[in-house]
Parts: sequence; C-alpha cells; structure tokens
Amino acid sequence: MHMFFEKWIGHTTTANNVHISTIDNTTNSSNFQSSRVERPKSNAYVPRTFAKATIARESKQQAAADAAAYYEVAADAHARQEANHRMADADVYKTRIDAEADNYAAHKRAEAYAVSQIKEAEGIAAMADAYAKMATAFGGPAGLIQYMTIEKSTYIELAKANAEAICGLQPKISVWNTGGGGGSGGNETGGES
Repeated sequence: MHMFFEKWIGHTTTANNVHISTIDNTTNSSNFQSSRVERPKSNAYVPRTFAKATIARESKQQAAADAAAYYEVAADAHARQEANHRMADADVYKTRIDAEADNYAAHKRAEAYAVSQIKEAEGIAAMADAYAKMATAFGGPAGLIQYMTIEKSTYIELAKANAEAICGLQPKISVWNTGGGGGSGGNETGGES
C-alpha cells in the first residue's frame, strides 16, 4: 500500500481543456506540478489523421504485397524461361547426337557394302582365273563345259526331267503304211493299234 501512496495522479476535466495535477511523494510531498494540455477545437481531426495513417499503412502493405507478388511472378517466369531454354538446348544436343550417330552408321554401312563388293569381285576374278586354267587343262572351253556338266550331274537331271514328262502321257500310236509294195489289188490302210 505504501507504493500506492507514493504516486497520486488526479485528473480534472473541463469542457475544452484538460487539467492534470500530479503529486510526487517520493521526492518531496510539497512539490506540486501543474500542466495544461489543450485539445484541438475539432473532434474530426483525430479520426481524419487516424484514417490517413491507416490508409498510408495499408498502402505500404499493399505495395509490399504487390512487390512480393511481382517478384514471385517474375521469378516463376524466369524459372520457366530457363527451363524452356534448357529443354531447347537438350533437344538441339539430342538432335545433333542422333544426326552424328546416323551419319556414322551410314558411313559404316557404306564401308561394309564397299568391302563386300570388293570381296565379291575378287572372288569372281579368282573363279574366272580358275576356269581359265581348267579350260586349258581340258583342251579348251568345250572340254571345260563337258567336265562341268558331268561334274554337276546335268545329264542325269535332264534324263530325270524327260522321264517325268513322258511318264504321265498315254500315247496313241498310229502306223500308216502307204505305198506300193507288193500287194494284190488295192490300197492297204492301216488302222490304229
């Protein structure tokens, strides 16, 4: 309770101004201070100032929110642009690598085809040289042809093909005899047998 009495503040109010009296018991109880605080003449000043301060504060908050939203949208757009740029670079790189791979494969196929053609030509040339030597050995091209038909069983295959062709036929044989040979009186005709 002693603290309560150390400071005592009294207020008295009049119509247009406020009268404040303060007694401070801690330093000197006889020390009495009086001050007068004047109120503004119009009560509308305080709400108008408060409204302006509120509007200014809300404007700053809105500006900060707009700046944050702009930064977020700009950062998102930049990230999308960067992603699109990287995707385009990746597509270009992939296309270039695919083209190089196709070119390399086509080059290797062409080399392989050229090598196979060279080997085939060398083989044909070697066979022609061998046939020339064989023709000389068999007394010329006719001897070489007879040797090759015998070696490859060409005569046997021809005989089998002729036999199969004739096998299914049922021939009718007619013998006609005309002419003068010794008979008595008339023409002889032959019939079918």
